[in-house]
Amino acid sequence: MLSLRKNSVILFRTQISLLFFPLIILPLCIVGFVSYKSSYTAIEARSASNVDNISVLANQNLDSLMQQMSQLSLTMLYQPEVLHTATYYANHPDKRSASVQDEDTMHTFFVNISSFNTNIVSADLYSTGNVWFSSNYAYAPFPDWQHLHWFKQLTHASAQTMIMPVHTLQYLADSSNANAPSVFSIAQTVIDSDTLQPIGVLVINVDAHAIIQTIANSQGKTDTKFIIYDKDKALNYPFQPDSTSSVKNIRLIQNAVQGQQRHISLNSVDYFLSNNTSLYSQWTVVALVPVTSLTQDIEVIQWTTIIAICVTLCMATGVFWFLINKIGLHVSQLRNLMRQVEHGNLDVRFHFKGNSEIVTLGQSFNHMVSRLKQSIQDNLEAQLQRERAELAALRRQINPHFLYNTLASFQMIAITEGCERVARMSFTLGQLMSYALNSEELVSLEQELEHVRSFLALMKEEYEDRLQFEIHIAGELQDCIVPKFTLQPLVENAIYHGIDPKVEAGFICIRVSQQHELLLFEIEDDGVGITEEKLVQIQEALRYDENILKRSRHIGILNIQAQLQRIFGRTYGLSIESHAGEGTRVLMKVPLSRKQQVQDSI
Repeated sequence: MLSLRKNSVILFRTQISLLFFPLIILPLCIVGFVSYKSSYTAIEARSASNVDNISVLANQNLDSLMQQMSQLSLTMLYQPEVLHTATYYANHPDKRSASVQDEDTMHTFFVNISSFNTNIVSADLYSTGNVWFSSNYAYAPFPDWQHLHWFKQLTHASAQTMIMPVHTLQYLADSSNANAPSVFSIAQTVIDSDTLQPIGVLVINVDAHAIIQTIANSQGKTDTKFIIYDKDKALNYPFQPDSTSSVKNIRLIQNAVQGQQRHISLNSVDYFLSNNTSLYSQWTVVALVPVTSLTQDIEVIQWTTIIAICVTLCMATGVFWFLINKIGLHVSQLRNLMRQVEHGNLDVRFHFKGNSEIVTLGQSFNHMVSRLKQSIQDNLEAQLQRERAELAALRRQINPHFLYNTLASFQMIAITEGCERVARMSFTLGQLMSYALNSEELVSLEQELEHVRSFLALMKEEYEDRLQFEIHIAGELQDCIVPKFTLQPLVENAIYHGIDPKVEAGFICIRVSQQHELLLFEIEDDGVGITEEKLVQIQEALRYDENILKRSRHIGILNIQAQLQRIFGRTYGLSIESHAGEGTRVLMKVPLSRKQQVQDSI
C-alpha cells in the first residue's frame, strides 16, 4: 500500500496524484473528440484532394494521347515524296482524282502512321485543291471540306493544330451508317516547304474508345463518374447520355464548374466535384465521386474512437499508478543519496535502467558526484604540484649568484689568456643564466627575443656554419607581453630534432606578427621534419582535453602548450605542420597585450 507521507513530508507520488489524476478523464475525452473531428476533417480533405488528382491525371493522360497523335501528324513534313505529292494536287485544283502511283504513295504513308497506334481509325489528307487521300477509303470524307470552319481556320494560318470533338465517321457504301465508329480528330496544317503556304490539312481520326481506356487508367474508384466537354461545351464523354450526363445535369455540372463549387447533388446523390481544363486541348474533365464512397469509414471511426477512449481510460489508470510508484521510488532513492553526499560520502551512485527523465536526472547526479570527487582530487594534486614546484624553485635558487660569478670569472680568465671564443661563450651563457634567474612570469617580447638570440649565438658556437637563422619582428611589437621561456624551447627543438640530424647546413626563421588582437609566432626550419605517424601523436597530445596538470608532466613542446593554456585559456597555444624531409613549422598564438596595458591593469 502506498504511503502518502514520510517524516512529515508529502511524498512526490502523492503530489503527482493530487495534481494530475483527476484530470485524466477529461483530457482523454477531449483528445478523443478532437481526434474524431480531425479524422473526419482529414478524410474529407484527403478525399477532395484525391478527387482533384483524378481529374488532373485524366486530363494529363488525354493530353499525352493527343500530343502523341499531334507528333505523328508532323511526320509528313519529313517525307519529301509525300509532301511533293500533296503540293502538286494543292497547286492543281483542276485535278479531281489522284493517279494510282500517287494514291499508293499517300496510302503507304497513312498506313505507316496508323501502325504507330492501334487507336487510329484512319488518317486523311484534305488538300486545298479538290483531292482527298485516306488510309481507309471505307469512310466518307467531310463533304465540301473547303468551306468548313475548321478547314478555313487551319489553312489561313501555318503550322496550327486543332482538336476536333467526338463525332461519327460516315461509311461510303452503307448509308445507314450502322456501327459507324465514334472518333475525335487531331487536325494539323500541312505547309509547302518551299513557299511556306498551307497546302492542306492532315486529319488523324482516333477511336473515341481511347478516351474510355484513358478514363479507366485514371479512375481512382470504380464509382467515379467523368464528364468531358470541349471549350464550346460540346460533350465528348460519355458518348451516350445516362442519368448523370443528361442535358439538364450537364448544364448543372457546367454551372457548378463555372462557380467553382466543390459539391453537387444530382438525382438525389451528393458528389464531390473537381475539374481540370487542359491548356493543350481546351477540354475540361469533370470528376464526380459519390460522397458516401469517401465518408463510409466515418461511422467506423466514431465507434472506434469511443471504444479506444474507454480502453485507454482503463489502461491509463493502471499505467498511471505504476509510473507514479516507479518515479516515486527513484525520487526517494535520489533524496537518500543526496543526504549521503551531504555527509561526505562521494562513492554513492544512482543505479538506473531505462531512459526516462528521472533516470536522466539520476545520471546527472552520478556525473555531478564524479566531477566533484575528481575536482577534489585535482585540487589535491594541484596543491601537491605547487608544493613540489616551490621545493624545486628553492633548490634551483641555492647559490645561483655563485654560479653566475663563476661564469664571470671564466670570462675574465679567457679574455686574459686570449681565448676569445671561451670568453664569448661564457658571456652568452651568463646572459642566459641571468635571464633564467628573473622571477617574472611574463616578460616583454624584446626580452624574450634577446634571450633567443643569446641561445642561438651559443648554438652557433657549436654548429658554426651548419646553423643559420633569421628573426623578423615589427618594431611596434617589441613591448608586447609574452610568457617567459616560450620561444627558446621551440627553437631548441628545431635545432636538435630538425637541424642536427641533417648532414647539410640548416636554416631557422623566426617571425613575429600581429593578426587583429592576436600575436602570432612562427618558428620554421628546413630540417629533417617529422614523420606522419609521429606528427599525429604530437597533434593529439596538443589537443588532449584531460587535466592540464597531467600534461605538464611531459617535456618540451607539451609543457609550453600547458603553460600557454593555463595563462590564456584553451583557445590559445601551439599548432604544428611538418613533412618528413622538408622541415617543420610551429605556430604559436597568444592574445596581444602590451606592457603599458598590463601595468595600467595592475
